[in-house]
Amino acid sequence: MSSDFVIYYSHFDAIIYIIRYIDNLMANLINTPEWQHVVKRLLKSEMEAHGLRYRDLCVRLAEQFGTIQTEANLRQKVGKGTLGAQLFLQLLLVMNTQSIESARVRAIYNEIRQNN
Repeated sequence: MSSDFVIYYSHFDAIIYIIRYIDNLMANLINTPEWQHVVKRLLKSEMEAHGLRYRDLCVRLAEQFGTIQTEANLRQKVGKGTLGAQLFLQLLLVMNTQSIESARVRAIYNEIRQNN
């Protein structure tokens, strides 16, 4: 192994470390309890509006996208408001959500902030 490769590899490690550090820093700024409550309330209201249960969502996720989620796991993720953007979007699609207005999201967010 040449010394050039070792130096390059060390730089690569440093870059990966910096990217992970920034990613964690941003996650802590974005993933606040308020936003978790927004996600939770938004998804639960869509479920109610479409008359869907967690079991229905699990079946639809598997059929439409090949995404496997147990009912308990999905209930926990939605209940905590902690799920990835990919699953969030898939859930909106399987619920046939046509649109989410930014005013609705902002209203939920503002209400949560006022109650805290």
